[in-house]
Amino acid sequence: MLKKVDLDECMNETGIDTEFVITNKNNKKVSLKNVYEVIDNNIGVQIAMSEILLITNDAENINDMVAFISLEEDKCIDSQLEELWMSFKSVYVIVDEFKNKIACQVSQPTPNAIRMFVQAYNEQRLNKWIYTFYSGAKACDCNQIALYEYLSDGSIHLNLQSLQEDPFFQYVLYSKRNCIIQPGLFVSQYELSQVDEIPYIREICSIVNHLYIMIQRSKDIDGKEIYEKYLTWK
Repeated sequence: MLKKVDLDECMNETGIDTEFVITNKNNKKVSLKNVYEVIDNNIGVQIAMSEILLITNDAENINDMVAFISLEEDKCIDSQLEELWMSFKSVYVIVDEFKNKIACQVSQPTPNAIRMFVQAYNEQRLNKWIYTFYSGAKACDCNQIALYEYLSDGSIHLNLQSLQEDPFFQYVLYSKRNCIIQPGLFVSQYELSQVDEIPYIREICSIVNHLYIMIQRSKDIDGKEIYEKYLTWK
C-alpha cells in the first residue's frame, strides 16, 4: 500500500562530512581484457555504467552524467582506483572526515568501457538485476512530483536470506555511496499500481526504517517532460 507524504520526508541525513580529492591517473597501458574483467566482476562499475548509459539512453549527454561508486574496505584501494580509471576518464575520490577513501564520483566512460559494457549487456553477462531495473520501457502513469511511503501488509513470507546473499542488493543497500547520495533504485518501469511486483520490495521494507516511491520530473532525449520513479529509503 502507498501513502502520500511530504516531499522532504525521505531525505537522509548521514551525519558524515565528506570532501572530494583529485586522483592521479595511472598511465599504464590498459588492454581490452582488463576492461572486460572489470565490467564482468565489479558490481559498482556495472551499476554506474547502467546509470550513465541505460537510464538516459542519450548518447549526446553521456559526458554530462555522473555516478558514484563505493570503495570496499577489505580490498586494496589503489587497485580499486586503477579499475575505475580503466572504465572512466574522470574519477574523483570522496573521503570522510577521517580522510578515509570511501567512494568515487565517476563520469565519462572510456570508449573501451562502453564497448565492453554493451558487449556484456548483449551477452547477458551483467548481474541479472541490471536488466530488471535499468532496461525496459518506462511506465507513463505519473504527471507530477510526489512522494509515497510504501507500507507492507506483512502477509507474505519474506525471503531475507536471498536478499542478504545477493551482491547487487548488498551493494545497493549497504555500500558507502549511500553516505553521499540518496540511496535508491530506478523503478520507472513499474506503474504505481504495480509496486508490489518490484523484486524484494517487502524484504527491503522489513530492514529499513521507511521505504518510499519518489517521483521526479525529468526530460527524455527529445526534451519532452517525463516523470521517473525511484525506490528510496532511510
